[in-house]
Amino acid sequence: RRKLDIKWTAWFHPKDMSEEFMKLAIESGCCLFEFSPDAYSNKMLQLLQKDITKRDIIKTYKLIGKVDNAKVSYNFFVNGPGENIFTFLRLLLFYLRAQTFLRTKLKRIFLSHLRIEPNTELSRLALERGQIEQSAKFLGSQEIYDKMLYRNSIFVYRLFNFLSRDRKSVV
Repeated sequence: RRKLDIKWTAWFHPKDMSEEFMKLAIESGCCLFEFSPDAYSNKMLQLLQKDITKRDIIKTYKLIGKVDNAKVSYNFFVNGPGENIFTFLRLLLFYLRAQTFLRTKLKRIFLSHLRIEPNTELSRLALERGQIEQSAKFLGSQEIYDKMLYRNSIFVYRLFNFLSRDRKSVV
């Protein structure tokens, strides 16, 4: 009733997102819809035990495009379980389509590596693949941290690091 002008952002689940909900959120002050689907491949989403599909992710950016004043941010992991050069390229194509379709409504797409945590399904997979040892340390130096980043494909890992390097430092 007091028409307070409070701006806020939140992380949303893409599964049940609707145009009506987005409009209500914006009316109440939401200035950014953040989604962290973590993967853009149905196989990877399943391996990460996410309860969404690629179709749900696509639906969110189409809704953002339709709703006035809606802005969006996405977070994805690269080189996770099931990742290969083709799934990575599809993620890059999603980025290009979203950037083209949403323009200034797309605030960012953040790509990061998946960190292996102890006693998780991911640590079991990494152990099974020989990426880590049973006696692996999960905390400590930068070298230990780097070893705890899940690497499904060394090519995708190197390609991602090349594409994400700081361009300002390149002469």
